[in-house]
Amino acid sequence: MKKNSALWIALAATLGATAWISMNEEPEPELLVTRTRQAPATTARSAQPGLASDKATSHAVTQDGLDLSGWQRTRITREPQPLFEVSTKTAADTQAKQSATAAEMPALPFTYAGKLLDDGKYTVFLLFGERSLAVHRGDLLEGVWRVKEIHPPKMTFKYLPLKLEVVMDIGESK
Repeated sequence: MKKNSALWIALAATLGATAWISMNEEPEPELLVTRTRQAPATTARSAQPGLASDKATSHAVTQDGLDLSGWQRTRITREPQPLFEVSTKTAADTQAKQSATAAEMPALPFTYAGKLLDDGKYTVFLLFGERSLAVHRGDLLEGVWRVKEIHPPKMTFKYLPLKLEVVMDIGESK
């Protein structure tokens, strides 16, 4: 109950201070910044009196007497280009680059270190850099190599991005 009343008192004090400041606040003078542009020193006039030539400048003036001629936008003379259109040449180039790099399968990064036959299933030991791996049929290695088959003297890997198979020699079973 004590916390509740303290909260209400703080709220009332904040509202009172806000009302007092808004009533006693003096308005700040408004500052108006305008940009004016000097008219050219000489303007071309046509041969007929009272008519301006094509080169004469026109001035847009507001009711307040403000000259807006310096704020006019220049005329667009070129055809607008579509913002979100993809060039077919660019798309074809990108696809050609991807197919060229995708067609190359990297060399098998594993080195054979040994095998073990346990309950009729083979465990093959591979070296991958400084790591040693114990793999079985169906294992996924490095996210792109799947051990498809282990039948000594061969072990078959499938390179998943290109769906190609690579055979590694693992020696005869004794």
